[in-house]
Amino acid sequence: MTGIVVLMDCTYNHLKCMIYSVMKVSASTQRVKIQYRVKKNLPLMEISDNISLTFYLELKRKDKDRASFPLCVNVTTFCEAVTDNSMTSAQKLPSMEEIAIDVYNSMSKVGKTTNEGGSDIISMVTMDGISKEKVFRNKTLVKRKLQDLVELIYSRLSMSYEKVWRSKKKALELVRGDPTESYEKLPEYLYIIEQTNPGSVTKIETYQDNKFKYLFMALGASIQGWKYCRPVIVIYATFLKGNYGGTLFTACTQDANNNIFILAFGVGDLEINDSWEWFLSMLKEASGEREGLCIISDGHASIKNAIHKVYENAMHDLCSYHLLKNLKSSFGGKKGGKNIVEHFNRAVRVYSKIDFEFHMKQLDEINTGIRSHLVCSYC
Repeated sequence: MTGIVVLMDCTYNHLKCMIYSVMKVSASTQRVKIQYRVKKNLPLMEISDNISLTFYLELKRKDKDRASFPLCVNVTTFCEAVTDNSMTSAQKLPSMEEIAIDVYNSMSKVGKTTNEGGSDIISMVTMDGISKEKVFRNKTLVKRKLQDLVELIYSRLSMSYEKVWRSKKKALELVRGDPTESYEKLPEYLYIIEQTNPGSVTKIETYQDNKFKYLFMALGASIQGWKYCRPVIVIYATFLKGNYGGTLFTACTQDANNNIFILAFGVGDLEINDSWEWFLSMLKEASGEREGLCIISDGHASIKNAIHKVYENAMHDLCSYHLLKNLKSSFGGKKGGKNIVEHFNRAVRVYSKIDFEFHMKQLDEINTGIRSHLVCSYC
């Protein structure tokens, strides 16, 4: 084997020239593919530009073992077309469908590929000499931009960001199907839920033109287990990132072991009065209402309106986490934020009025407006 010295300021083109020279490769009829082994049973990483070369050199610099990350070079011979400017079959570029499928498969099969045979290794040791203690996590490769991933698969192919994005959309469509058509499967899905989970409550509500509006789902096990949990329900909503957006509504409680116990899910358009009222009405229909019920949420006005309309006898309290965030943004500043967190968290966890008032006075000393701000939060 032959060893070469690669300096830290070496460029990708300079590295290729050294490899061409050492291996006596003809640049006019042959191409080299430069890769390196990170760990046994993991796919080879490719060096295809200055950025990937710099990354490789940083790995070598930080590792004291000279035998680590050996370079592997594949040499391929290609034929040039002599009759016209068209490419031969060996040089034919892949179609968009092939690129999309290969990009998706490469992302889902990281760590499953094996070493390519026939590689000439430019190193003073064999691959078996790589230290087994070196750990390489697949997320390092997965986190690379999709555009770089395409270039890893097709080393001679350069694609724009827009084309890569369209390829990704095509790949996801091939795997998951059309997002619009998936809505048509919701009734079937909910029917199977009810058949396989006895006692489950599901419902879909649509607009007059039969377009999707709301969805509700409470599993039978959740409904049966609710009576053994504390009479406290925490409701929350977050936005969805799918093609059509929307909002995910959740309701959960706490069991006797202080574990989170999911009660129901819902999907709607926005966090408005109508959507919250529909979700809470379905929750009440599925799980009923218990004596001494307390519902906890953030300070969203639509939640407050819906609770007072659907759960007339329930107590409504605000989540201390969201209250604290509001206090820190309004009164925290650069110095008072830490003190606010300390005394606020202690105030919400004490069990006597004396201790509560002590910590409230500490908050008053930080800013006299904190107490009135908390009072107004419940108005």
